[in-house]
Amino acid sequence: MLDEGLNQLIATSATVLAQVGASRKDKTTGIFGGQAPGQTPLPFVVIEQIGGDPIMTLDGPLLTRTARFKFSCHSDSRLAAKRLMKAVRGTLENFTGMLPDGTNLQNAETVLEADAFEYAPLDYVAPLEVELLYDDTGS
Repeated sequence: MLDEGLNQLIATSATVLAQVGASRKDKTTGIFGGQAPGQTPLPFVVIEQIGGDPIMTLDGPLLTRTARFKFSCHSDSRLAAKRLMKAVRGTLENFTGMLPDGTNLQNAETVLEADAFEYAPLDYVAPLEVELLYDDTGS
């Protein structure tokens, strides 16, 4: 599925790994779908699908679809969260082709970049929203 392919792409990106750490204390990649487990050490990224639409023709929907994903990049400072967000953005915008799960990603376009302070102490987040064009092969 697309979200698993994106997770694997981000988790194996050298620029993202330089930010989240290749050998983490929690023995994870630092990339999580939906929600990070409690007490996850900073920095980390949470991936959520927040939208998506089929591309319709007179013959019905195409296999090609759009999906909107939010990548919440967490770190212990505003600047570190923004650096992590830029690493994720660069990974997505510079990639086209087959994701590790077999999904064909045609395009990734940034829709929103922001920064905020989370409720946990010293947890800054830089959300990134990206519109993806991909082929939904049903896997």
